[in-house]
Amino acid sequence: MIIVNPSHTGYGEAISLDINEVWGSPMGALEIDLDFEKELDLLYSKDAHKYEHSGEVILPFLKYFIESEFKIVPITMKIQTYKNAKYLAEKIDKIAKKQGKKILVIVSSDFSHYEKKEVGYKLDQLAIDRIMERDSQGVENTVEEYNLSICGYGPIMTLLE
Repeated sequence: MIIVNPSHTGYGEAISLDINEVWGSPMGALEIDLDFEKELDLLYSKDAHKYEHSGEVILPFLKYFIESEFKIVPITMKIQTYKNAKYLAEKIDKIAKKQGKKILVIVSSDFSHYEKKEVGYKLDQLAIDRIMERDSQGVENTVEEYNLSICGYGPIMTLLE
């Protein structure tokens, strides 16, 4: 299970793996898939995940709803560009095929921040339209053009790719 989340702190590399072998959650520990992670050949950061909440908040739900055993690969994106999203998606796909693993990619993002409901809905819909069209480059363009406050548009683009 690949978990791609944004960096709210600015710590870490453009795309960072975590240095730990296990992540804890209120529902129990989750082991990191070190074999998959190693083949990703991305940089590790002790700080990118240490102060970041957006990946770890998903863990209790995974533990609760998924009955089978699974491992995770947490990835934090600090530099959220189409180029980085495509690069990461291609690496994930290549390794999954090489290792013969079925994977689930989960991404973390909030949409509008600090907007009135009506305004937030209209702004969010601009990006949702691109997402529904599976247009990851369009997601980036829309976020930039309308200065959208979608914190995890890089992970969203990774999922689309």
